Amino acid sequence: EARLDWVDTDNAGGAALVGDHFASLGHKKVAVVTGPTDISENAAARLRGFDERMAALGLHTPDAYHVEGDFTEGSGEKAMEQLLGSKDPPTAVFACNDSMALGVVRALRKAGRTVGREVAVAGYDDIHEAAYPEYDLTTVDAQTTLLGREVATLLLQKIQAGPEAWRPRHQVVPVRLVQRSSSGAPRV
Repeated sequence: EARLDWVDTDNAGGAALVGDHFASLGHKKVAVVTGPTDISENAAARLRGFDERMAALGLHTPDAYHVEGDFTEGSGEKAMEQLLGSKDPPTAVFACNDSMALGVVRALRKAGRTVGREVAVAGYDDIHEAAYPEYDLTTVDAQTTLLGREVATLLLQKIQAGPEAWRPRHQVVPVRLVQRSSSGAPRV
């Protein structure tokens, strides 16, 4: 049994939203650039949520379309170069955080590919740069402001209740998909 409070975003659910989005746009060859799943529960949950949704949609994601990054732009760029060098490159790429997604975009542009038309790209976190016109990145908004509010509320409740009433609580904050031109979808 857990002994600590825990608040996090719906990592698996957010990744599933990306899978739904790509499927709704007709993509069948979808790759994923993961974070280090062996040391990051968030990376593992995002990969699990994405793979489970793709399977539920009847879209198989071959092992060659799974490339591990390390949450940096450079690893996203390297992963996309690897995917572009494959026999059958994907038409859509989900990077499990926005920094890697920016690297994916950079690699696609270097290769002369049009982001959003030839290859759809989505990230996760909705960092500030994702909304910049040069990226206009479709991404999962991790709702970090709401997450912070929930952590503060939980802490205040613990302080007010006192140690004798302390019971660990786990809370998952909902996420939302922010559609932008990098996925070829109209803005919503």
